Amino acid sequence: MSKATYDSTIPVSGSGFSSYNIRNVLNGIAQGDSEPLRPRAQDTPDMTVRIGDASVESYYHQVYNDRSAPLEYSEGNSPEVVAPDSNPRIDVLMISGSTTGTLHWVIGAEGAVPTMPLIPSGTQTPVCAIYCNTTMDRILNYEVKDTDATEGYLYKDLRPKIVRLSDEKLGVYDPGVPWAGDTAYQATEDGLVTGYLACSSTQYAYCDSDNPPVTARQQYNISGTSVNTYFPVCFPVKKNDYWKVTGSPTLFFMPLTS
Repeated sequence: MSKATYDSTIPVSGSGFSSYNIRNVLNGIAQGDSEPLRPRAQDTPDMTVRIGDASVESYYHQVYNDRSAPLEYSEGNSPEVVAPDSNPRIDVLMISGSTTGTLHWVIGAEGAVPTMPLIPSGTQTPVCAIYCNTTMDRILNYEVKDTDATEGYLYKDLRPKIVRLSDEKLGVYDPGVPWAGDTAYQATEDGLVTGYLACSSTQYAYCDSDNPPVTARQQYNISGTSVNTYFPVCFPVKKNDYWKVTGSPTLFFMPLTS
């Protein structure tokens, strides 16, 4: 089966009902084309790509950058592409943001046989890749790319159909500068606060959305041991929440990364 192109205007009448046209539309859907965030060249091609709405008919909300809410994006244009200097290049268009999408390019490396840049992790989703020629001043749709070999063109549709919403793992221990006791810190990402605390009186770990945090999550040396005794510290922290450990702890922050 060769690549097909979905066309929402077919069939209407006359030749639109030809078996070829209908087969092309159905094959396009079967191969993976669809309306949400659909990348297409402009009607009058230029150095941008037109991207469709993230939701369709106020019913199909199928695009997520994270698990919090569907992505809201109204049809718009990518930033302009700059032609490569010496050799072809492949760029990847990403849409970032938890709920409101922003388009940006990941620029590939120029080469005689260019390769796609790595897809970055985080709260963002790939939309498409374009093949950039040094002579380009327009971006064409893939199906007409051979009409003008000097131009750039839509190279791949990268919209994921099935993707794990979470593939998080523990990152690297961050000792801070160091993290000080009795000091409130705001987490820049989800993670774990770990470490140890030597104390001969009752101490606490606090964590919540207040600055400083007021909700006790752990309590150490409950019985009031009279000698310095080491107690393990380990509690989760949500991104943007604040955390604090009293006393004189030795602490590490371990982020959850994708």
